[in-house]
Amino acid sequence: MIDASQTLAPESSLDREIGRLQAKIRENPRDNPLLERLGWAFVAKARLSSDPGFYTLAEQAALLLGHVYDAMHRFAEAEQIARGLTARREFVFDYALLGDALMEQGKLGEAAPPLARMPKRSSSSTRRIRSNRCCSLRSGRHLAFRPPRSSALLHKFRSTNNHHDNPGS
Repeated sequence: MIDASQTLAPESSLDREIGRLQAKIRENPRDNPLLERLGWAFVAKARLSSDPGFYTLAEQAALLLGHVYDAMHRFAEAEQIARGLTARREFVFDYALLGDALMEQGKLGEAAPPLARMPKRSSSSTRRIRSNRCCSLRSGRHLAFRPPRSSALLHKFRSTNNHHDNPGS
């Protein structure tokens, strides 16, 4: 019988640091420096192990940090992270972050191209909502919400929103 402790590599100090950072982030998800340190720890692990999967984890930590910056109205920092991510890969949320950060800074002309580049496999509502918001901000008027076009979805939309018309239901 093979002893599992002999087949697995011993946990390194870097592995313990990654685990420690992950636990602290779970305790306090708004601790931005920890997210950045976790991303760098994943980069170090990728270099030591020659496992490119850790680079993917580092990018995910960067994307999360970008969304935290966006939520905290640190739009220039969110833009910088998003530009770095979109230069390396084609993920929906990278382009969404870049478009959002640019829109929030009033760079509406720059926001449209990243939103248009959101991969086609993304949810069409995600692209449409962001594009409509950008267009409405550029035109200076609010675009009204339009329910889905599919008759089945339209029926579901109407039936779930009928409570406004029928106060007794």
